[in-house]
Amino acid sequence: MLDRLIDLFIRFVRLFQFFTVMNEFERGVVLRLGKYNRTLGPGFHWLIPFYIDIYYFANVVPESYDVRNQSLTTADGIQVAVGIVLFYGISDIRKFVIEVEDAESVLINASKGVVAGIITSYDYDELVMMDLAQEIYPEIAAKALNYGIDVREVAISDFCKARSLRLMGVSGT
Repeated sequence: MLDRLIDLFIRFVRLFQFFTVMNEFERGVVLRLGKYNRTLGPGFHWLIPFYIDIYYFANVVPESYDVRNQSLTTADGIQVAVGIVLFYGISDIRKFVIEVEDAESVLINASKGVVAGIITSYDYDELVMMDLAQEIYPEIAAKALNYGIDVREVAISDFCKARSLRLMGVSGT
């Protein structure tokens, strides 16, 4: 009961919020009556209260994400495990916040698709000889720009032959 009262109080106070302050490491966007109004940089910004102006923000400092290993089959039928690390930052806060739902998950899934496409199109010996990160980077970076994300580097965290054992659930009747 107390938590509901606190929540009601916070909502009431936010109803009268007429300013916000963005930190140096944040960027944001303001929606006025549900439509994009402006982009916010660091500093003090006025807002129209009563939920006429609503702001959304994100941390724009560079981040890294360790994409889980994928078990894939090369063009010559060899099972490999491939893991990558993405180093990225937000380049377009409007796209990142407004135009894509959960842009980071979209980036992770798109990068897995790129990795799978490249691994499955080459033989194992070709993959061992090439600079795999340099092969993967341009495609991931191009896809990420569609989501307002600037991929700065792709590193291979794991690449090895692997035995893949996939178990399928069997239900007894």
